[in-house]
Amino acid sequence: MPIRDIDIITDRQSAAMQKEVKGFAAKLVRPAGIELDLAAAPEAIFAKNSPLWGVFAAYRKLDLHLPGIDEKLGGMGQIDPHARVLMAQSLGHADMGLAISLMVSDNAFGHIALLGDKALLKAVGDYCADSTSCSLIGSLPASFGVLPLTYEATKGPAPALTARPKGKQLEISGQLPRVFNANIASHLITDILVEPPDLPPWHGLAAIPLEIKGVTRGNPQAKTGQRSLNQASLSFENARIPAAFVQNLANPGFYESVERLTAERAQFIVSAYNGAALCAWEEALAYSKKRVQGGTPIFNHKNIRFQLFDMFKKIEASRSFAQRIASYNAVNPKSPSYPHAAGAKCLATETAVDVASQAIQIFGGYGLTKEFPLEKIFRDARVGMIEHGINEELALKAMEGA
Repeated sequence: MPIRDIDIITDRQSAAMQKEVKGFAAKLVRPAGIELDLAAAPEAIFAKNSPLWGVFAAYRKLDLHLPGIDEKLGGMGQIDPHARVLMAQSLGHADMGLAISLMVSDNAFGHIALLGDKALLKAVGDYCADSTSCSLIGSLPASFGVLPLTYEATKGPAPALTARPKGKQLEISGQLPRVFNANIASHLITDILVEPPDLPPWHGLAAIPLEIKGVTRGNPQAKTGQRSLNQASLSFENARIPAAFVQNLANPGFYESVERLTAERAQFIVSAYNGAALCAWEEALAYSKKRVQGGTPIFNHKNIRFQLFDMFKKIEASRSFAQRIASYNAVNPKSPSYPHAAGAKCLATETAVDVASQAIQIFGGYGLTKEFPLEKIFRDARVGMIEHGINEELALKAMEGA
């Protein structure tokens, strides 16, 4: 008896969108991810003829970049939280690098909308309407994870960028060593330390247009996993932006909104890695029914079926955790639980690595060849235990208030 799909979406619009996402992910995202993974150089990922641009354009034509952005700005507002989880899972199932690239862009412009400046709000409106050129793309530092930014300048690690007032502008200096979408982005969202001359420094959230003077984009970084996700350094030398492009994180109402978007980013990350784990399991299941050893498909061997069930239960536990957090955050948008977010992220990434490794074991030597997708899934999954917050650091941080 095949294992049934027990995911439930009650909203018709969300159910229709999820169906579109599944088709888009399977038909376009997965082939593009495979092609980009084989690119000879990291620059080829975002070349003019790269399949990356087809993915971005199709994603936006399906309005998949609109959920979470206020309807007044051209967005779709909030949709069924379970649908968003399943959409992220479908994208991660297809390709982790492209899934994160798309998420980063959307999440960045979601943050930009919070800043309230007229010029930035116009940029968000243009982003929502941009379904052809894809000239507006958001970026985030790789250090942005599932835990909240600190709003006290005396606590936590200092931001990599500093800003000093220059009349009605802020002058930015510093370097971000690893930024998602750095070479293709039009805007960056990052935390920043503002240092007024006669006042205590304060932590802020800054929206920085990347075409201004004083911004240098580094060479795209060659990586073992998630090669379809563009990543590079960004350097700032006396780069100036309007002071209104930075908001103080100590503002309670603003900080609550930032927390909500952090929770949404965490849900996407977790669900995408669950999708990668599910893909590895499905590949192993299908192969076990085709591979004959000892006169019978290896699926008929008890140890293989036991291994497949062990993988299945781990995936379902991680997926259930993600759905539970989505339900809680939908009801409590102003008070997300960061220990749970950290736990879900660690569980999802560790499960993806474990399941991909077990799947490779079932494939035997074939699992390490590029003929099959498992070695790529394993490389992509392994990155997740470091990015978006190193798992060990997230665990320690999550337990601070226990």
